Amino acid sequence: MVVVTGQAQADTPQDASTLGGVLQLFVSMAQLQAAKHPEAAALAQSLAVTTQGITVKITLSLPEDQLQQLVKPQAAARKVVQM
Repeated sequence: MVVVTGQAQADTPQDASTLGGVLQLFVSMAQLQAAKHPEAAALAQSLAVTTQGITVKITLSLPEDQLQQLVKPQAAARKVVQM
């Protein structure tokens, strides 16, 4: 399992809550695209956004093989563009 975490600090708890809400909106939008983009949906399902005071915490937890599947198409596309 690969776990990536990040934090952002806002000026006020209200700003942190707003930022968390916007990030959660993006997650929900990605999940709605599951039929067209299953990779994005899988990534969105693995992402957790929480707020605590002025801090917004983001945690992404993916099995290693799933992460490799998400990265492989990007790497292949770069090789094609560079040629």
